[in-house]
Order: sequence, then structure tokens, then C-alpha cells
Amino acid sequence: MWKLYQLVWKNYVPQSLEIGMWYINKSNQVYILDKLPQNQEEYIRDNGYPIELMLADDKDNIVLHIPLDDVDKIAWWDEGDHTDEFRDITIKDINKLYEDVDGYVSVLVDDETEELVIEEEKPILTFPRPEHMEEEEEEEEFDEEDVCGQCNGSGEGMWDGSTCRSCGGSGVGGYYDDEPCNFDPS
Repeated sequence: MWKLYQLVWKNYVPQSLEIGMWYINKSNQVYILDKLPQNQEEYIRDNGYPIELMLADDKDNIVLHIPLDDVDKIAWWDEGDHTDEFRDITIKDINKLYEDVDGYVSVLVDDETEELVIEEEKPILTFPRPEHMEEEEEEEEFDEEDVCGQCNGSGEGMWDGSTCRSCGGSGVGGYYDDEPCNFDPS
């Protein structure tokens, strides 16, 4: 099954800059350092420190550090239902995730254990789709048995501006259909 995670990044301070280090620019686009700058201190001052990528769950717990030393070993990318094959994820895929869905990504997890499925040392990712997102059931704020049967929990009386005589306007307790009504019209 697929589970929704977020691809997050954090900066780290290296001993020195190296070709292949990952960066994120001011437009939130990921890129790889392809040549060493002549002045590393100036480059860091203008562009910040390199980044590392991680997958975080819905409670912001890091579930996987993604190694960035080899672009072909980051993760598999599932193109969708039209193909059964995976390909290596690309920088373009990652930038599209950040641009379109704030880095959220569907990750293949084991149906029983809900642990990440790792194939050849890489997780399997795809663009978030509605069918991959788990439906969260909303918790009810109160027990339906406690709702006033006279006003159906609104607390409102029979006339504008009045409160329910049965529950006193609270919407809880009060008259139920199987209990006698103590309403006195006088």
C-alpha cells in the first residue's frame, strides 16, 4: 500500500565543499554542485550550506535519511498504473514535488507492518495520489446518545431567540423520544 510522507531537507556544515553536494536555491529548487567555486566562503554566504534529504511521517518523525552521494541511489520512482517498472528518481521529480505539493510524496509500504519497502537499498516513491492517502476518520466531539432529542443538539427553542426548555440551551441531555415530555404550556 502507499502511505503519504514528506520529503524534507536540512542544511549541514561540511568540512569543505565537494562536487555532487546538494543545494536548494532561493526559489526552492534543488540542484547539485557540479563545479567547485573559487571562493567557498563566499559561495556559502550567498547560497547557504548543502542539504540532506529525509522522509518524515505525519508527526514530523524522520523515518529515512536518503543518501545523496549518488543520484542513481536515492529512490525508485513509480510512474503510475500505466507501467509496472520503476526508474531512478530525478532532480526534476524532486523539484516537481516541492513545487506542486510541498514535498509530499507517496511511499510504498508493507501492507502488514507499514514499514517502507526497500528494493536494492532504495525506497519506492511516487507523486501523491488521492488513492494513496489514508482516509482519516473524524472524531465526534460528543456522544450521539447525549444529544438533546428535543432540539437535536442545537440548543435552540421553538421560536427565534428562544432556548430549548428541555436541555436549557446546552444541546446535551434533555428530552428523548422514549421519555415523557414535561412541557407545561401555561
